[in-house]
Amino acid sequence: MRKRIASIVFISILAFNWLGYRAVFSYLENKQSYHFEAQLDKHNYREDELISIKTHIPLPYSIQTEEFERWSGEVEVDGILYKYVKRRFSGNTVEYLCLPNHDGMMIKNAKEEFFRLATDLQTSNDTNSPHPAKKNFKNPLTEFFQEIVSYIPGQKNVSGIYYSAYLFCLPPKVVSVQEQPPEVA
Repeated sequence: MRKRIASIVFISILAFNWLGYRAVFSYLENKQSYHFEAQLDKHNYREDELISIKTHIPLPYSIQTEEFERWSGEVEVDGILYKYVKRRFSGNTVEYLCLPNHDGMMIKNAKEEFFRLATDLQTSNDTNSPHPAKKNFKNPLTEFFQEIVSYIPGQKNVSGIYYSAYLFCLPPKVVSVQEQPPEVA
């Protein structure tokens, strides 16, 4: 009876070690993201903290919006996580007003540090080393999901990996439209 209880306890500890910490960090990230979005919806931020990111959008016709509209999402630029607050279109550019998500970065860094320590992976920080550090883990889901790389001319240092169960077929080049869009009656 004691052996059975001990084996159940050890298997439970092993299962928590494999999956439990990921669930805990996922819960913490979701809770922080939900709380941050709620604060943004209540306008609990200072306007002078907003950072403007402008990017070119290739559209066949221009869109003009004078006022900013509330927008949700996030982007990581140079290792800093930003949450979108507002956006507006101006000609062929879109301007996002973003806030840095410091709490989200702390959780992300803590998760990465924990998994590095938990798996006891040794990384080489020496740039002069003849043997660069190797990845010790291959994501098994990469066989089933396609990495979509979005390219917008003029946009730099913004990257993201999007996983989709569908394959998207894009034309090999952008075709410019030589006519006006239809008028709304």
